[in-house]
Amino acid sequence: MLTIDQQTKDAVAVLTASGVLDQAEIHKLREAVARNIRKHQFHLVLNLRHVGMIEYPSFGVLLELLSELQQYGGGLKLACANLHTQRMLRLMGLCRVLMCFDTEAEAIRQYQKEAA
Repeated sequence: MLTIDQQTKDAVAVLTASGVLDQAEIHKLREAVARNIRKHQFHLVLNLRHVGMIEYPSFGVLLELLSELQQYGGGLKLACANLHTQRMLRLMGLCRVLMCFDTEAEAIRQYQKEAA
């Protein structure tokens, strides 16, 4: 079962996912992003520290969410992905598109750099 917790840090919404990002549960992430868009919060970090696995189709959903946020001048940055997820992102060439960071703080700092 996937759970998504949220907090705001330095004007960035940090979504912390726990569980597995699969087709049966990915709607929870979509809903969390949609809630943020309705609140005009377009800069998101997805903390993957507690995500054991991301099924292949879910990577496509991450790209869709990034694209949607970019339409509003925002973005989606990934933080704390495990080694398997990092390898998958590299193999699919997604690290160039979905910015990946070792820590949540680094991802938030990147938004601050982009705003400066």
